[in-house]
Amino acid sequence: MHQWLTVPTPDLGEGFKGLMVPPRHDDHLFNALLTEVGTECRDMAAAMAVARATTRAAVQAGVADVHALDADLDDLVRRYYTPDIGGNPEG
Repeated sequence: MHQWLTVPTPDLGEGFKGLMVPPRHDDHLFNALLTEVGTECRDMAAAMAVARATTRAAVQAGVADVHALDADLDDLVRRYYTPDIGGNPEG
């Protein structure tokens, strides 16, 4: 996830990476970023539930527990993501 969220910032040092943030606080942007982090964590948790399970029933139970978060994450996606309609962010 760190690899996905960060960008190279060579002016701060060789191999240094950081998060790009605007010069002012932007609730919508930061909530969208946190939503994305939440969905990535949910997906990693589901993968770990499968990896750690030893039976099919354990896989199904583990994945079901993780996907209990889906409704909340879907709501956040609807609230903080702008739909891309024909490449026009204004709709």
